Amino acid sequence: MLRIHRPKYHSKAAINAELAWLESLLREGVAKTTAPIPQRNAALVGSVAVPELPGPRHCVMFEYVAGKEPDETDRASAFAMLGEITARLHEHTWSWPAARELPRFRWDFHAMHGERLHWGRWEEGLGMTPAREALFREACAALREKLAAYGTGPERFGLVHADLRAADLLLTPAQEICVIDFDDSGQSWFLYDLASALSFTETASDVPQLIVRWIEGYERIVPLTAEDRAMMCVGIWRKRERRSALRRMALAASARVAALTEIALAFFL
Repeated sequence: MLRIHRPKYHSKAAINAELAWLESLLREGVAKTTAPIPQRNAALVGSVAVPELPGPRHCVMFEYVAGKEPDETDRASAFAMLGEITARLHEHTWSWPAARELPRFRWDFHAMHGERLHWGRWEEGLGMTPAREALFREACAALREKLAAYGTGPERFGLVHADLRAADLLLTPAQEICVIDFDDSGQSWFLYDLASALSFTETASDVPQLIVRWIEGYERIVPLTAEDRAMMCVGIWRKRERRSALRRMALAASARVAALTEIALAFFL
C-alpha cells in the first residue's frame, strides 16, 4: 500500500518519526499496525516528482493488511474497542523514552487557535459569520484558560494518534485489531484522542453513549481522573473547530496523483 504525502505538511524527519513509532508498537507487541516496507536503498521514506506538480512529494510503502472496518450498526462496541486500543497506545508512549522527543507536530492551543497554525485560521472556516466569529472568540478564550489550568504534564500530554476513529481500525480475518493512519500523530493532550474518535459525529444523538463506551474501554487499561473527565468536552470542541479549517484544503486532481504513484512505485519494485 503506497501513501503519497500531501505537500509541505510533514518533513522527511517527521515521517521517519511516525514510522519509528509504528515499528516500536509492532516490536513490543502493543498493537497490530501496518509495517513500513523499505525501498531498494533501504530507506523507508522516498521523494518523487512529476512535471504536473510544483514540487516533490514524500512517499512510504506499507504492508497490506486484509480486514474491514468495525460494524457500523454497532457503534457502541466499536467505541469500546477504540477506547481500549487508545489506552494501550498511551500506555506505550509513557514507557517509550523516545516518545516525547519525536519531531512531530505539537497539537496544542497555539497550533489550532493561535500563532502556530497547522491547518489554517478557523476565522476562514466555511459558514463563518460575524456573530459566529464573536462566539468562537469567546469560546477560544475560555478554552485557553481551561487548558492552561489542566496543564501539559507527562501524564496528560504526550504522543497521540490524533485521528483515531473507527474508520482507522481494521478487523482482520483472524479477528485481530489493526490500527492505521498515524499521519496526524503528534504531541497533544491524551484526551484529544477521544475527540478524534467523535469526528464528524459530534452532534449525533448517541454521542453520550459512545463517550461512556469509549471510557469503559479506556479504563480497562488506564484509569481516568476526575480532572480528565472534566476536560472531555473541551477536547471535543477543539477537534470540531480544527476540522473547520481542514474543509478548505483542496484535494489533488486524480490524474496528477496517478502520475506520481507510477513513479513512486519504482522506488519499491
